[in-house]
Amino acid sequence: MTQSTVDRLTQILVAQYLAKHAHEASLSQFMQETGLPRSAVEAAEYETLETLVAERVEYNESALANQLAQNSLNDAMPELDPRFGVRAWDYTQHAAAMPLERKPPSMTIDLQFGAGAGPLAGYLSASTAARTVNFYDRDLRVLRELQSTSGVVKKCGVLAGSSFYYTCGFNGSICVYNASFERVLGHQLHARIVTDIQFFQVGDSARFLCFSCGLDNHVKLHSLDLDSSSAELYDSFKLITPCTSFQLVQEPVQKCPLLLLTRLDFSHIIVLGVRGGELVEMSRIAMNSAQFSAHSFNARSMCLLNLQQTTDPTSTNKHLVPVQKGTMIAVATSHTPFMRLILLEMPDFSELSQFSDANPKIYYDKILRNMATTIAQDQFSQPIVKAFLHACGLVVGCDSGIYAVDLSNCDTWQAVPESKRVKALDVCDNRIAASYAGGDLEVWCFESR
Repeated sequence: MTQSTVDRLTQILVAQYLAKHAHEASLSQFMQETGLPRSAVEAAEYETLETLVAERVEYNESALANQLAQNSLNDAMPELDPRFGVRAWDYTQHAAAMPLERKPPSMTIDLQFGAGAGPLAGYLSASTAARTVNFYDRDLRVLRELQSTSGVVKKCGVLAGSSFYYTCGFNGSICVYNASFERVLGHQLHARIVTDIQFFQVGDSARFLCFSCGLDNHVKLHSLDLDSSSAELYDSFKLITPCTSFQLVQEPVQKCPLLLLTRLDFSHIIVLGVRGGELVEMSRIAMNSAQFSAHSFNARSMCLLNLQQTTDPTSTNKHLVPVQKGTMIAVATSHTPFMRLILLEMPDFSELSQFSDANPKIYYDKILRNMATTIAQDQFSQPIVKAFLHACGLVVGCDSGIYAVDLSNCDTWQAVPESKRVKALDVCDNRIAASYAGGDLEVWCFESR
């Protein structure tokens, strides 16, 4: 039998399999690509694909079973409850590099897309080691390049839902600029570098609650009033060890902010709420079931994931993931030589008044999955995990590029061709922006082909 005959018969058997199981869209695409006639699909003189595979399995069942078991790192896991909305990764999406009008002159330290539904949604901000901050519009055209006067800018971005930009220098201060890049506010948030910062808009006003953490190991809550160009410190929460991840969310019933954070040498997620202008520890979520040890690994990155997102027209903080039934937390761990990914269920915080700050509740029953990955790392790695709703999964920036995570079958693979160490990563709609250790800044767009 010649090779062309083998190929042709294989194509016919695959087409008949697709037709038998009513995969019409796949069948049409397959026949178009192979050039098969419809009569070949309807022919009845061939054995079915299932029959041939069954005979092969029967011939050498033990060896095939062992080989199939090695195709996945993780043991077979039960499907998650439908309320989580977990679906297979959309494999029709392919990455294409997008050109930037002008790339930053040196290594990008931090980058952020404008989130939510404000006028600056999708705009990209990038700070560099050369003490500059580049602001791009949705078409990646340069709007402005600012020169920092407070050292290298560690954090930068837009205030979601507004037309204001911000930068945080190495001296722990924040500067806020209007749409014309005129400075409207400057304030000293921390005595040292601001490592994490997120904002919560109060109603429809130009007042924002600013949640920040610095190298001084303090989590601080400020009120920023951009109408009067004033800032006020509300409260400060001392951490015993440095913060490793920082995520602000919104409770959908009372529309109040909740801050989730992790710290070094502590395997719990700390949940902070705001009561009377003060930061209060509401509860903790354990990332393992060891109730007699609060440290077995470190959480290096964390993101909220809501695959069944609902639209609330009354919400002013659309950049924040609402805490509702089916909301999950994805945590990238410090395990070596390969990272693990822990998936947890977000507790119900609808009755916040019942939580006691004197004795915060610890949840040990929220772990949904503890996944092994193919993402290599060492003790110095700093993975970055982001929700990528466009393809129904997660992306992880790591030492060897950007990886995709299929939550339905716990699979991981390289999502874009670059294999360089990722220093910063952000996601917006179908776009992924990444800065690499070599100094490159790339923006990838995922579209169907």
